[in-house]
Amino acid sequence: MKADLEPHEKGYMKPPKRARFKPGKSGNPKGRPKRADDPYTSLQKVLARRIPVAGGAARMSLMEALIRRLRERALAGDRRALQLSQKILKMHATSQSPDHQSAHHGLEAVKLRLARLIGAHVPDDEDQDASRGT
Repeated sequence: MKADLEPHEKGYMKPPKRARFKPGKSGNPKGRPKRADDPYTSLQKVLARRIPVAGGAARMSLMEALIRRLRERALAGDRRALQLSQKILKMHATSQSPDHQSAHHGLEAVKLRLARLIGAHVPDDEDQDASRGT
């Protein structure tokens, strides 16, 4: 209480010493809350994780391992693997085209294609035109 009796500067942005932040302590100790990941970001994190390659000390991303396995199955004659690899190549080719207006548009297009690829129904412009009767 003795500190309260000591004279100090008063006024705007000059709080008493007892009310000031202690040295080394933040005024916002918990910080800003982390943003929740959307499913696409979560999928990217999972696929970017590095896993050991069988029979060696090398490591590769899970995405690369899955694509290699898909390629092996397609080359072995698996029709579904071949169709899926063709869809992936087609998605990649269209996402690399220069006619995208912005990076956001390209990312949204890839998200929509990925959703359609896994079987989710996502209405596109043709579906909306058909429902309107045009």
